[in-house]
Amino acid sequence: MPATTPERTSDAPSAADGSGFAATLRRLRIERGLTQSQLAGDAYTASYVSLLESGRRRPRPDIVAGLAARLGVDASELSGRSLPGPDKVRLVQLELLSRQQLAAGDLDGAFRTAEAALEGSGASEDPAWWFSHAFGAAEAALGLRRFEDFDRLLDQLLDHPVTGHAAALESRCRSLLAQGRLARGELPDAADAARAALDLALLDPVDPEALAVAIGSLTSALAEGDDLELAAAACAEYGRLDLDVLSTRSRANAWWTQGNIAFLHSDPARGVELHDAALGLLSPATGLRQWGQLNRATVARRLAAGVHDDSLGAHLRRARLAFELLDSKVELEQLAVTEAQWLLAAGRPAEALAALEAALPGLTELPTQTVAEAHLAHADALAALDLDPGEALLAAAQGFEAAGAFDRASAAYKRYVQHQRR
Repeated sequence: MPATTPERTSDAPSAADGSGFAATLRRLRIERGLTQSQLAGDAYTASYVSLLESGRRRPRPDIVAGLAARLGVDASELSGRSLPGPDKVRLVQLELLSRQQLAAGDLDGAFRTAEAALEGSGASEDPAWWFSHAFGAAEAALGLRRFEDFDRLLDQLLDHPVTGHAAALESRCRSLLAQGRLARGELPDAADAARAALDLALLDPVDPEALAVAIGSLTSALAEGDDLELAAAACAEYGRLDLDVLSTRSRANAWWTQGNIAFLHSDPARGVELHDAALGLLSPATGLRQWGQLNRATVARRLAAGVHDDSLGAHLRRARLAFELLDSKVELEQLAVTEAQWLLAAGRPAEALAALEAALPGLTELPTQTVAEAHLAHADALAALDLDPGEALLAAAQGFEAAGAFDRASAAYKRYVQHQRR
């Protein structure tokens, strides 16, 4: 059979990609004392082998197999697709386990698994693996409110080479940073981090999920900080996205965020419609924590907008079921505040007062603005029972001010001053 030069392959990935194959082919040929003509034999030409060794041609799988047979090695060794060693296999196992634990709401398990991967042999030698594990660990640390670990991991992620080479990845880190600031009641800092995340996400249209997360983070931070017009403008950025291409959870969050803005702009009917659509996408199976959080939060939003209907009790029961199954102290604390607000709206101030006075001493891990909301509900319950709300109003005003929610702080201070003048 006459020697031939196989036709040029396409630019699509093949059995051997990049300079790794070329260098391996040349090394193995020289180690065996073969010339390019001898390696080519009757099947190919010396010039074709030269093109392969220079990286200017990429071979089909059958050519890789033929050359490997001539060199006396497995095709996977020649192509660079050899099986990973035990350290890499262990990292894969840890990453899968960490993802399963996060999805199941086992934040402590997910954090410990990710940390084990970061400390594992070879983890630091693969930047992509390291980034993936570190990001998962940071998410879990935030959910656990281990802020020292969270800050350490975020600093490392933002300084990591992988982050510097991809705007979407830095955007995701900035969004996570914003969520951390929001969880600590640092609302102006949360908004700054989220703005940076949005600017970065807009530079990389390939990752719509990063853009959706950034929009949600910025809208939430601005709304919590009482910048309602800016929050609405941020929320309008969802118009850049085809929401149908997002994951189910991201699409639910997008509808949820838009529903929040509708409530805040006095359109409760639209708010209820969007919240119901978001909840319709979720179930305990798709994410127990998110399902519980949205059931609780829809009650809080509806009560704030003056929407009192029979569905609120059912939403609260679902939220309690989720948080008790997760054994989540933070979410159960937040739920206790919302349940007290519901009791107040239902005309049961004595029950609300008892619930709040039992809950307030233990509200040590909630965001500053959420604790302030609890103090404000406490003041409302006291006032409804003709008791002195002054101390509770002052605590609410100071909490809102510390968080950067200045409109709510001003309203609480005004009520406190009016009460003191009576």
